[in-house]
Amino acid sequence: MSPNHTLARLCRRHQVPFEDAEHLLPLVTRAVGATDQRIRRSMLNVVESTLRRLGEERRYRQNLESHLERQYLIALAAVLHRWEPRDAPPPPAT
Repeated sequence: MSPNHTLARLCRRHQVPFEDAEHLLPLVTRAVGATDQRIRRSMLNVVESTLRRLGEERRYRQNLESHLERQYLIALAAVLHRWEPRDAPPPPAT
């Protein structure tokens, strides 16, 4: 199995875009090429734990962004519901 394919599979497993994990490709390449199974497994464990952390950070960031967007919408709705049409600027003169 190629290092690119291995990293892509691990990225899918941990829901991390390949582009965010590309910096791990040299380590995956060394792991795939290792003849000692323990070394290979150890290196891939490092890659997996890194991807797990990246995936958790990504999900946390998405949840936070979603929460903040909701808070902005609530704040905006509070401002707009106080708006009265009479406060609208006059139509442009023609």
